[in-house]
Amino acid sequence: MSAVIDTFKQSDSGAYQPFVRADDGQLQQVAAAPMWGPQEAILSLPPEIREAGICGPRGSAKTNVLLLDALSQVGRGHGAQYKAIMVRPSQREFTDLIKLSEEIIRPIWPKSQYNKLKSYWEFPWGETLEFSYLDTPEQFSLMQGKSFVWIGAEELQLWDHFECYLLLFSCLRSPIPENILPRKIRFSCNPSGPSHSHIKHRFKLQGVPKGICGPVIEENGQKRIMIYSDFEQNVLLNRTEPSYMATVAQSCEGDSARLEAWTRGSWDVVSGGFFDEIFYKYGNTIKEPSFVLPEGGRCFFSYDWGGPSPSCFLYFWENIDGQDVQFSDGKIRSGRRGDIHIIGEKYFFTGKPNEGSNLSVADMLRAHVEYKIQRGWRVRSPVDGKWTDCMKKGCSDTNIWDDVNERGSIAEDFEKPVMLDGLNHPGIRFERANKGPNSIAIGGALMRERFIATAPREGERIRSGKGLFVVESECPQFLRTVPVLTRDKRHAEKYGDGENHLADCCRYGLNFDLTPGFSTHRRQLF
Repeated sequence: MSAVIDTFKQSDSGAYQPFVRADDGQLQQVAAAPMWGPQEAILSLPPEIREAGICGPRGSAKTNVLLLDALSQVGRGHGAQYKAIMVRPSQREFTDLIKLSEEIIRPIWPKSQYNKLKSYWEFPWGETLEFSYLDTPEQFSLMQGKSFVWIGAEELQLWDHFECYLLLFSCLRSPIPENILPRKIRFSCNPSGPSHSHIKHRFKLQGVPKGICGPVIEENGQKRIMIYSDFEQNVLLNRTEPSYMATVAQSCEGDSARLEAWTRGSWDVVSGGFFDEIFYKYGNTIKEPSFVLPEGGRCFFSYDWGGPSPSCFLYFWENIDGQDVQFSDGKIRSGRRGDIHIIGEKYFFTGKPNEGSNLSVADMLRAHVEYKIQRGWRVRSPVDGKWTDCMKKGCSDTNIWDDVNERGSIAEDFEKPVMLDGLNHPGIRFERANKGPNSIAIGGALMRERFIATAPREGERIRSGKGLFVVESECPQFLRTVPVLTRDKRHAEKYGDGENHLADCCRYGLNFDLTPGFSTHRRQLF
């Protein structure tokens, strides 16, 4: 018998029933089966691939196949040793999922019992399928000590704390050998929400995924893969709601970034993000090639202390005379007085999203000085050995002035000189960044306004506002983290608490009082 749905037929009640092709070529009605394509792919993965996700736009039947996967080992002789669990961030989100599980389970295993108080199914042979929620890492203590052989994370992109998903791996265990009872972590997602960047990084996602199966990624001896689905492969919804994508497009009217995420499943935008629509519309003018720094202008930097999260420097050049900018490819951009260009960054992280590298202040200061020398902003005269530094002035998150131990504050540590290649270099005397009331909302609004000002306004041919440009080749982490920042759940005028360190650096810099400023006084290549 075929393992996938061959067709759907409409019953007298109007509902469509799935049919598979029997070995004799006859159609046979079933209660549930996967559809051809991504659903079949995720159910057919070999046992050595423990972790797999299914992603796609709206209407691609991701939740349905998760349930089919969870139920695939029921009645196979494992009995009470087969324990499965579906997890979401909130308990109230399970209503539709429980209803869907009843539609699948009741016709196949009519003697199965659902415990409403404890939210789990128990099957005649002892297998269980539990529904639970996990909103914060602190709540994981309620699950600690439990063991499951199948764990599903529903709508993973909506999880505020990706750490919760990783903690679930510690519950994937059983006394039955894995070659007899495979262990599985499965999840559904689409491009949006607080965990967007974590999923994108973990599965190396870019733009609109092509094909059905992504690359197999191996890390620490464990393999994982992403399966791609789309609306066209949902045969049933195509039949019952042929205009569904048009309806989705209508709900995205005026938001082209959301349209791209919801209808095509693009991972280069975040549906409902703080900057997504701006980068989708103005990305080509915000991002720019490297260029020769014109004479004059102001150079400055900002710093954000991350603690266990990434710390970072962001480097700026302000066009104070309205000079034109000549790019490395020979093209020229007409400059405006007050334009600000983000010309570099130092981001101290492990390579994993929002995971700091825990460098000491001395190591970060040394990296800062080394970067300035590498970029030609700090130069030593071959004649008298004196240093010229155009990137002297900087501001920082005010947290670094808090006393951290008996030796003083982080700010005081930064003021100490550092040794590099046998030479002493001065430390940094930061100025305090503006972190007054509503500084996140004000800074975020200023960033949005300046990003938009990188292009002429509608109906105009020449730019009229002060732009905020980003040198693409020198700021990869800024362009990875800032465009996908979500909105704060309680205050839509602010960006959220995700990997927002370079966004914080940016707003510190934009609100930094530069009077008196430092002029470059010479041309520099970066």
